[in-house]
Amino acid sequence: MPLRTSAWRNRRRAGIMTGAPGSRTGGGALMKPLITSLLLSLLTTALGCGSETTAGPVPPVEQPPVDYVIVAADTLAGAADRYREYRQGTGHQVAVGLMSEVVGGEQDAAVATELIRQYVRGHYDVRDADAPMFLLIIGDSTADWAGDLGAVPAGAYYDDFNNGQKITSDNVYADMDGDHMPDLAVGRIAAATEGDVDLVRQKVQTSESIYQVGPWNRRVNAFASTAGFGGMIDDLIETLAFTIVESASYDFDVSMTYAKQDSPFVFIPEQFSDKVYERINEGALWVVYVGHGDVDAFATLEWNGSHYPILDTAELDELAVTHRQPILCVVACLTGAFDSGDSFSERVLKAAGGPSAILSSTEISHPLTNAIFIYESSQVVTHLRPSTLGEVFVMSKERMVNHQDALRDEIDSFGELMLAPGEAAALLLTHLHMYTLFGDPGSRIVYPQSVTDLVLSPMPATTGSEITIAASLGDLGDGDGLVTLETTRSVLAGELESVPADGDPNRDAVIAANYQTANDKVIVSQSVSHSAGGLSATLQIPADLAAGDYYVKIYADDGASDAMGSVLLVVEP
Repeated sequence: MPLRTSAWRNRRRAGIMTGAPGSRTGGGALMKPLITSLLLSLLTTALGCGSETTAGPVPPVEQPPVDYVIVAADTLAGAADRYREYRQGTGHQVAVGLMSEVVGGEQDAAVATELIRQYVRGHYDVRDADAPMFLLIIGDSTADWAGDLGAVPAGAYYDDFNNGQKITSDNVYADMDGDHMPDLAVGRIAAATEGDVDLVRQKVQTSESIYQVGPWNRRVNAFASTAGFGGMIDDLIETLAFTIVESASYDFDVSMTYAKQDSPFVFIPEQFSDKVYERINEGALWVVYVGHGDVDAFATLEWNGSHYPILDTAELDELAVTHRQPILCVVACLTGAFDSGDSFSERVLKAAGGPSAILSSTEISHPLTNAIFIYESSQVVTHLRPSTLGEVFVMSKERMVNHQDALRDEIDSFGELMLAPGEAAALLLTHLHMYTLFGDPGSRIVYPQSVTDLVLSPMPATTGSEITIAASLGDLGDGDGLVTLETTRSVLAGELESVPADGDPNRDAVIAANYQTANDKVIVSQSVSHSAGGLSATLQIPADLAAGDYYVKIYADDGASDAMGSVLLVVEP
């Protein structure tokens, strides 16, 4: 008999969790799908909508067609126009629809949502089908939108998993054919002032106009809370999480900061939040949080009965990202609930020193679907490497529904312990809607180019032997590189010390040293110079190295561009 997640369901229905706000639905939630359906049916009849026509202002056929649509609150018209100018300057064909132009005087949120969707579809239907399309919503929203042209209402999805409960969703604006899958990339700048919108645009401009070579370009930083479900479920979730980390491309360096007292990846409890801020601020491609959250809070680290913040949201002024703005992916409940006041994601987006892109959930999310989302998004970012933020988001959602491999089979098996047969499919649709992008979906992502023709000799290698490495660096000019032999992410390269008791003057130094050891996977390294687009090096394998799987990794730059690569090396006795 499957283990039903009754505690999760009860929290979901009542809106209750540790420190959670009240219910996000009213007593008439079960009637809302029917009411909405009737309203939209009347709207379609009144406006002549159907397979041949569309509601709302129908844009003319553009030459070339629009590939970037902005829907903005009237009060943010100036900021929206400045965003249009910027995106046109980067090669996009941009259309701007203000709320008064798109929904007129409509007071009903469901009807207004459909009018916005049909406005977007008017451009979508005449798009270049071979190019990605983007929708940027500029404006905040509230749960009770009723005609306010100074806001852009959130869409709504009534889920089949939890008895028709309303899910706050911008995904409805990206679903052009009613199958719940996004057909274009949508993001929202949930802001009420032009100054905040301009700030986000300026952060995007900075990230797109400045590229600094350095280790941050291949850096992925993760931090996490414990699952808190107890016993076997917690153990399975932790095992899955580390398996997902292991599956990310080894071209990237991955760090872990884990809020669990007996983990080697834990940091000094009183300084844990400071370490997380440090990891965000040092610059990275991808920063991921997996764990419990709330509208503007995270779970805590429990240490000998005391609790310490994982990330203290009262200290967001500590955000001061250097080198590279990371994509911040927050796989946790409610941290993107933009219709419930100023959520964590909104506050980070509007923080001058913070990232310009956040992926998060508008609702209480489920551990199974969270595992699927973080797995698929990490595969997209580290292996497939699409060129825009919106494409990362769309591809991740598509893979949530359509991709299957051995690890997905493992995740599905975990889900069978928590769900009744048939519930997983409904749960996936629910999460397609609740995961939301805060930021510009057209934001460009630049990765180091891939090292090619990476050859090791001999293969396999033996302990105590020497290996030679040769690789092509493409069009990279002369410069410096680093070649390393590293353990897999699940193996510690060094020895850990026993942590002294609280109050011992050496406790903090030991915890910090263990944390460094756990995250340092390098066994041997060599700095080399490279020229003419090629690199060669020699590494000595330690005689006392245990037989097993290792990776040889390369990072090289010429001062303006960089390249990275990795290859599995089997070491035999």
